[in-house]
Amino acid sequence: MKFKFIGNASGIFYGDKGTSLLCDPWIVNGVQEGSWFHYPPPLETTMEDVLDVDIVYLSHIHQDHYDERYFVNFRKDIPIIVLDDNYNFLIKNLERNGFTNLILIKNNETKSVAEFKITLYAPFIKDNFSDAKVGNYSAPTNQDNNLKFLISNELNLTKQFGVKNYE
Repeated sequence: MKFKFIGNASGIFYGDKGTSLLCDPWIVNGVQEGSWFHYPPPLETTMEDVLDVDIVYLSHIHQDHYDERYFVNFRKDIPIIVLDDNYNFLIKNLERNGFTNLILIKNNETKSVAEFKITLYAPFIKDNFSDAKVGNYSAPTNQDNNLKFLISNELNLTKQFGVKNYE
């Protein structure tokens, strides 16, 4: 398995058989009413570059993880992995936008999706501005279980662990 880091929480896992899994696609600057921008800029990636992936994983509804402005350009039957938790705003939003292939995974549950095994964990900390919880963990692995990744959203581990592009 390989990983291509894009920026923020976005990246693409490539399985050994060629399946691509895009995580939290925020590519275009200007979310949060035009106030949020990537720094550093996404690594030579445009929205058009990611539209042909096989699977998408969305950790939560925040715009720097799910940019609805451009997400609607994905095909409506693309498999989308989402945490099946009490707070289903993301699921309702995806359904309202016509997405039909949602793969719902409950807290601490593992499902096989194409050549990946995906385990999702519910939010574990409260948001600074509300009682909602944020910060999902997910753990994609390849089917042989010989390579594992942990994605920690809202806690940027990228710089701490020096994640770099595989290319």
